[in-house]
Amino acid sequence: EWVFNHPFFVILNMAIGGNFGGAVDPGMTMPQETLVDYVRVYQAPDTAERFEATFVDDFTGWQKVSLPFSDFVRSADQPADAPDDGLNLTSVWGYGFQTNGSNTIHIDQVRLWSTYTVYLPTVVQR
Repeated sequence: EWVFNHPFFVILNMAIGGNFGGAVDPGMTMPQETLVDYVRVYQAPDTAERFEATFVDDFTGWQKVSLPFSDFVRSADQPADAPDDGLNLTSVWGYGFQTNGSNTIHIDQVRLWSTYTVYLPTVVQR
């Protein structure tokens, strides 16, 4: 299951010690206490630039689908403040799939040729 579907926790601690990983000062009084008055958690806005490519799903079972980066075009639907600086192989952070109706998508391997290979076993159910 996707890691971000699980609860997250904020840990507030008081780090004690010397210079960057050094020993604790022998003159320090223990135990110590940290008082936290207020914590606010922010989420960065979704400003990622969107690109899309399509293919026809006219097969059953497993099928190799190759989508060269030259097939991707900038999507008409962009979030506010999305950059318009073009697609390049170093900027790909993720991908999504849109299905019609209640379908299941099985992804066995995703590869970015000439850059690196990512093996990502994934099952998406709607």
